[in-house]
Amino acid sequence: MRDTHEGSHTVGRRVADVLASFMLVLAAVLVGLMALTAPFVTSFYNDIRMDGVGPDTSELVSVANTGLFTVFALPALVAILLLAVYIGLSRRLRSLPWQPVAAISVAVIVVLGALWVTALRTDTFIYADSLRLDTYARALLTGDRDAFSANLGDGISYLQIYPFQSGSVWLLAGLYTLFGVGNQLPFQLLNVAAVGVAAASLIAITQLLFSSRAVTDTVSLLLVMFLPLPLSAVLVYGNAIGFGLIALNVALNVAAMRATAHPRRRWALFGVSCVVLACALTIKSTFVLVLIALVLTWFIVLLRERRLLLMLAVLAGVLAANAVAGLPVAALEGAVGVDFGDGMPKTSWIAMGLEWSITLNRPGWWSPDFALHFAGVSGDADLQNAFALQHIGWSLATFLRDPAFALQFFSMKLMSEWLDPTFQSLYYSACGVSESTPALVRELIVCGRDLNGVVLVYLDGLQSLLYLAGVVGIACTIRHRRELPAAALLPIVSFLGGFACYLLWEAKSVYVLPFALLLMPFAAYGLSSVAGAVRACADDAAGFDVREASR
Repeated sequence: MRDTHEGSHTVGRRVADVLASFMLVLAAVLVGLMALTAPFVTSFYNDIRMDGVGPDTSELVSVANTGLFTVFALPALVAILLLAVYIGLSRRLRSLPWQPVAAISVAVIVVLGALWVTALRTDTFIYADSLRLDTYARALLTGDRDAFSANLGDGISYLQIYPFQSGSVWLLAGLYTLFGVGNQLPFQLLNVAAVGVAAASLIAITQLLFSSRAVTDTVSLLLVMFLPLPLSAVLVYGNAIGFGLIALNVALNVAAMRATAHPRRRWALFGVSCVVLACALTIKSTFVLVLIALVLTWFIVLLRERRLLLMLAVLAGVLAANAVAGLPVAALEGAVGVDFGDGMPKTSWIAMGLEWSITLNRPGWWSPDFALHFAGVSGDADLQNAFALQHIGWSLATFLRDPAFALQFFSMKLMSEWLDPTFQSLYYSACGVSESTPALVRELIVCGRDLNGVVLVYLDGLQSLLYLAGVVGIACTIRHRRELPAAALLPIVSFLGGFACYLLWEAKSVYVLPFALLLMPFAAYGLSSVAGAVRACADDAAGFDVREASR
């Protein structure tokens, strides 16, 4: 009986190891494909003008349609220079304590974000979804209940399509109450604080996973260099705040997973993480993808530890967090006397993500057809779901009938999402430009200007370097997986969840930014490993020269 029991534990551990290895290898393959493509293809927003912005869609440019020099040579040179500078600094980074380096890095990121949002001098953020939040926040404060059932340009009440934006409506209304109606700078500064929390959390995750001063200092340096992070604070929407909270949640869970010998500490950290998760889902419901990753990673961790029964506590925590996240919707419905319903069925966004958008002429990007149909059936979820499923069926039939088109569709869609080096941060910055925005800031944002070109080439080269370093880091994680904690799977599984979702979902590069950032610890690990290998070769060569000279 004892042998059978021990055998079942061995089988459980093997199953956990197989699952972990499969996910690491899959992530390495996907990031490897991005690393191979990034130097040759880039996704740019080319309709950002002095007088405004065009649709939020990007243009794929490649060596084939733009030329070797623009797309490949300059960004490649930037990537090589950045790598050379890093290798030169790597010895110094190994000797620096990681805590002050991390603190300085987070401070720099927060200062950059604050300077950026204040320099824009936004009057009213003109992005359509941000305008909807502004309208509802004002209506909530003035008692204008009719605004919540009115058509604001979507064919139906915006909150009937997106009831999960209620948390952001409450937040913006609260900030208007404190700082003045229409003053959106406090929201942007709150975004800046959330960006700082995200950076600190990513640094903490790196230290918890790799316990290396050099790797942790490297991720601190990479985060400072990654301009889309502080620039993303400009968007008056829940993305930055949601990611700050979800990055903190991932850090808390990584710490909990590592606290194997301290059960009270482990479950206290997990409990706090569930509160943070509930707040994140309240502001940005799409981070339910990380909730799924949490459940799957905890399953693997507890299976390896032979404590699978504790999955009941994990499930109870995440389900409670998900339930709490719905409270702002119920509270807003009660406050304004309008039933928003369950929103447009999720199948609508999958149908959108599987069709070539006629509106934007892009594969899988936004199309108004589904919201207009939802309005046409008066918000009937069953009729809308049937409509979306019909479109999904048509798309799948087309892909099966024409595999070449399917390959073109998904490759172009993924490149437009993952190969935008700005992750829409400059596009959304342009949505916040006002008449008082300084000329230098406009020069950085507007397409075709020299400063904008320099920034794009820099970010393009940095993105190529990060993906290359990321695949090296994941490969090193696979090689040393027995020495590294199982918690290393959590960022990987979260990335895989984001990749799978936005393979099918409506496309936007800003949507994948959080999941690209979760690869940062592995990019730092990869860069540190490359620098270590270069140092070892240099030391061996120097030793060989000394030996030769002494003969």
